[in-house]
Amino acid sequence: MIFWLMQRLAPCLAALTVLSGCFFPGGRSYSYYWNPENILSIGREALETNNEYRWTDVLTGHALCQYGDEKGMNSIRKTLASVPELTLDGPNLVKHQWLSKPGYIGFFTYYHETYEASFKTPAGKTVLETVIGCHFGLSEEDPSLVGLPVSKYSIRTCSIASIRDHVGTPPDNGGVCDDLLRK
Repeated sequence: MIFWLMQRLAPCLAALTVLSGCFFPGGRSYSYYWNPENILSIGREALETNNEYRWTDVLTGHALCQYGDEKGMNSIRKTLASVPELTLDGPNLVKHQWLSKPGYIGFFTYYHETYEASFKTPAGKTVLETVIGCHFGLSEEDPSLVGLPVSKYSIRTCSIASIRDHVGTPPDNGGVCDDLLRK
């Protein structure tokens, strides 16, 4: 009986794991859907299907301002199409920190991670770079909750904060987005 039940449940659990974003082919495991690898995957899929709504879902800050419309999508698409065999380097964790005081970004964030990912030619030349910001927090503000283990924060989300195109020309926005660029 137990063997039969396990046979029936195993495919469902495997599908649920993949669909929920808990496992990705890079060998890393994340416990939340809006993680760095999934953000890049959703962004790629949105570009391939010309889904502007889904594309803007994964962008924030400078990236949203500079590339969050049809012109921006076309610019990135053109850059990625200009080099036939791109490889993805990353996402790589470059910084993490507990905030000394919770910040409010639609929820109270207590912990932040920054990842970088780049698309490179087979010769190693960088074509496109992205910075991904991840925030971990709760719906309530309580300074005593600063410094908890990351697993204790129920809200976990990442988004592409900036994109640097080393091949193409970014869409002209009259400098409006320049203040949002993280250097």
